[in-house]
Amino acid sequence: FGDCAPGVKLSADLIKSLAINTSRGDELSYLLEELPDFRLNRFGTLRNLKGWSLPEPKMPDELYRYFKGIGWIVTRKSWQDKLTAVLAVKAGNNGEPHNHIDVGQFIFHVFGEDFLCDLGSGIYDRAYFGESRYENPFCGADGHSLIFINGKGEGIGERFYGRIVEFKPEEKFDVILLDLTRAYPSWLVDKVERKLTFLKDRSEGGLILEDEVKTKKKTSIESRLQIQGKPRIITDKEVVLKGHLGNVCIKVEKPKNVHIRIGELRNLKARERRRAAKYLSILADDVSDIKFVVKVLPFRDTKELK
Repeated sequence: FGDCAPGVKLSADLIKSLAINTSRGDELSYLLEELPDFRLNRFGTLRNLKGWSLPEPKMPDELYRYFKGIGWIVTRKSWQDKLTAVLAVKAGNNGEPHNHIDVGQFIFHVFGEDFLCDLGSGIYDRAYFGESRYENPFCGADGHSLIFINGKGEGIGERFYGRIVEFKPEEKFDVILLDLTRAYPSWLVDKVERKLTFLKDRSEGGLILEDEVKTKKKTSIESRLQIQGKPRIITDKEVVLKGHLGNVCIKVEKPKNVHIRIGELRNLKARERRRAAKYLSILADDVSDIKFVVKVLPFRDTKELK
């Protein structure tokens, strides 16, 4: 989230040091063993030449981590399956260090890919840290999976925030409820809630997204999803994202009178090159009270999809 690079290489010597000096040392030793070399910076510092006596590796007992201080949850279907489904969700506020307008942003990862993604950081130039920072989709609401009211996103600054009001990790599914009302101007909304149900009882996992919004007066309300993979429209309410090792079906269940549109952010100044990024838009016009329900279901082949 925020100004993190889309692909992060972790420092092996830092993990080793934490494994020795923290109470979760056995789990950090497990992490070190499980990470492939391309995700580790093994020769980043001279400390890697040192001999380490690490705790015995132990697979974590829990499938989730809840970071209450910053309002983040990361949960997964399994530790054993490298291609398993993983969900990361953030609340927080819009005045954080290296801030993006992203209260309520989430990432859905499966088959080794972020199908519902975060763009990460853009080019660090003068404009990126200037007054026009949030006009850049990397930093602004436009580049995130958020709710837009009358075409506008969340407010800017620390006073615009969200809270995780409920987290229920269960055997078959996890429920995460976010109150995002105060991420928007008080004169605009009465209620903005996002509920994510992370499915663990399907073979490939899954997600049900429910966005509920009540505004002061009738307007347009949009739920937007940043996507990766090759999109293919199946019906006006159903899109398939094709990946390298599997696919994801995204289907609007409610309301019945809306449809999915594929949008694109073009000419983005990314670190490696100028690029484009696609998103799904689910838009309702002339409403003041609405609830979007969207299913996100990974699958490998057509038989499984049916």
